[in-house]
Amino acid sequence: MKKGSILFINEKEAKTLITAEEAIKLSEQAFADFSDKKVINPVKLHTPLYPYHDGYTNCMPAFSATQDVAGVKVISVYKNNIKKHDLPATIGTIVLNDPDSGCPLAIMDGTYVTSARTGATMAIFSKYLAKKASEVVTVIGTGAQGLSSVIMILKVLPKIKEVRAVDINPAARKHFIDEASKIYPHVDFVEFDDLQSACTNSDIVVNAANSSVLLLPKIKFNKGTTVLVLEEDLKPSYVKKTFDAFVVDFIDCFVERSNISLNHRHDAYGEEVELVTAESISGEIGDVIAGKKKFRKSDDDIIVASSIGMGIQDVMTADYIYKKALKKNVGKELEFLDL
Repeated sequence: MKKGSILFINEKEAKTLITAEEAIKLSEQAFADFSDKKVINPVKLHTPLYPYHDGYTNCMPAFSATQDVAGVKVISVYKNNIKKHDLPATIGTIVLNDPDSGCPLAIMDGTYVTSARTGATMAIFSKYLAKKASEVVTVIGTGAQGLSSVIMILKVLPKIKEVRAVDINPAARKHFIDEASKIYPHVDFVEFDDLQSACTNSDIVVNAANSSVLLLPKIKFNKGTTVLVLEEDLKPSYVKKTFDAFVVDFIDCFVERSNISLNHRHDAYGEEVELVTAESISGEIGDVIAGKKKFRKSDDDIIVASSIGMGIQDVMTADYIYKKALKKNVGKELEFLDL
């Protein structure tokens, strides 16, 4: 590429340049490096647009000393996008920079990268927190994130025999099962319309539902269940009385980001909220990967894990895609600087 040019990589191209296994490996490394203080990953800048617009934008810069890569993701989440604009609810853009000069190297997809690394996070939580003998997974909310999560989880837990699909939309359940069955024809995919029945005797429960009401408090979990949360607020009082451990990816960001959103919802809509505290969280998944901590003490422990999302995951994943794109001559070179 010419000096001062950038590589533009769209979502369709990004999808062809990374596998599920590669996405998992990259996020696992990102978490471990964060635990070992080998990355710079500030708390994300969270900008809620409530009550003017029903959405928010996050800015997520990061640098990896081990990989020597730098960049930033800007991502917006508008839950009404699908119905209102026929657009994805989550739309992201990543800019990769030369860490030596700051010069931009690429402007690229952040939408698929976000989906891939979010699914990868659920797989990593499962790998390090779930019972080793886990055989049954329940997915609540069978949209894109639910599908991505189960695809990734089955990569790290090949002994899973049954996946239960729960969604208020029968068409979404059917699509989920059709797509997942193509990848894992040996797994038994079962439709459920009752939440409790789907979760009873399930080893891993993934909550990916975009629900206006809290779903987890409606469920009685069996001993040993690992609950993975993508889309639901976790009140500290509920966590304390229900779970033996609460694990996240980035405590400081989880607390700040959650509370900013909760306070805005209180101010804009008058909702009663319960703020999250660092004391209500047991620890970070990176410390488990690095061998510093262990949160599952027995197969009877009920553990909940939730991810706020880390820029270092996005930047390391994007850099991998960028380098592969250069090798395969994928993407479009654009003149950027007037040199």
